[in-house]
Amino acid sequence: MGSKELTGWKRFNLFSSILLIMYFVSIFLFSNNYLLREIIFSSYYPINDEITHEFIGESIHLVSTDHIIDKYMEDENIQRVTVNKAYPYTLEINIDQYQTLALIVDYRTESPIYYKLYKNGKAAMVPPNEISLFRSNKNSIKIINGPLKENVYGEFVNYFLLLRDTDSSIETSFILESDNLIGKIDDFSIDFISPENLGKKASAVYQRLQEPCPSLNFTVDIDTLTGNAIVICNT
Repeated sequence: MGSKELTGWKRFNLFSSILLIMYFVSIFLFSNNYLLREIIFSSYYPINDEITHEFIGESIHLVSTDHIIDKYMEDENIQRVTVNKAYPYTLEINIDQYQTLALIVDYRTESPIYYKLYKNGKAAMVPPNEISLFRSNKNSIKIINGPLKENVYGEFVNYFLLLRDTDSSIETSFILESDNLIGKIDDFSIDFISPENLGKKASAVYQRLQEPCPSLNFTVDIDTLTGNAIVICNT
């Protein structure tokens, strides 16, 4: 066999091998055994229907988990999404939403606007049809007037998380008027002065609740010299 014939034979074998590989890969990718038939969601979310419509019947090998995660993460209510391919034909999607720490009611507009406060310091508007679901949330912040300082929601998050980790049964209702902050816990009325250093103030509040002021009315402030929270029982 001449060199030209040998070269041609090698090329033919290479081409045949490539075609054979492509054939088996196509069988692997598009076999009916690997067509997506089921998507298991950890919880209901409106976008679930869109994901189902887009991917059911597609090859599980060609489903992009990153694409699915990106779609869910467009929603500010979602904290984390994990997608797992359970071969040969099932997709598992776990959706974790941010935990709501408090209900915010903003009275600075003609009609009150409701928000959910998340532990990342963000506030997401509550759709009108869901407001009734959050009215039972005992941790609340009512904003009466005035502009909000930068990171004011972060201060409230610090307060709620510290008290929740110490005693999850403690629930606080705040009223914020301009820069003046008043809180109520059961029968206790608390003057927080301002929505600053609420993490430190939360520790002082908890300690005072263990040894209540006779009037059940006290003020929590920050000592300008030491930087520590101080409690003054009001008469």
